[in-house]
Amino acid sequence: MITLLWVRSLLRTAPGRIAAMAAGVALAVSLLAVLGLFVTSAADTMTARAVRAVPVEWQVEVAPGADRAGVEAALARMQPAPTVRAVGYAKVDGFAATTGGTEQVTGPG
Repeated sequence: MITLLWVRSLLRTAPGRIAAMAAGVALAVSLLAVLGLFVTSAADTMTARAVRAVPVEWQVEVAPGADRAGVEAALARMQPAPTVRAVGYAKVDGFAATTGGTEQVTGPG
C-alpha cells in the first residue's frame, strides 16, 4: 500500500522526470535489441560470404567390383556436379624421405 502511495505522489510531483527516466530505459533496451539484431545478421551474412567462396570437392571411392560407369553417370546427374573425373588410387607399403640429415617414414597408405 505504501508503495502505491509513493508512486502516486512521485507521478504528481515529478511527471517530467518520470517520463524522461522511462524514455531513457526504453531507449537503452531498444539499443540493446538493435545491437543484438545487428550482430546476429552480421554473423549470418559473414558466414554466407565465407562459405560462398569455398568450392566443395567431393571424392567418391568406388567399391571393388562395382559398376564404375553407373557410378560416374549417377554422379554426373547430381547437382551441382560440373565435372566428374575418374582417378586411380595406389596402395603402398609406406613412404620414406631423407632430408637435412633426418629421415621421415610413414606407414601404409
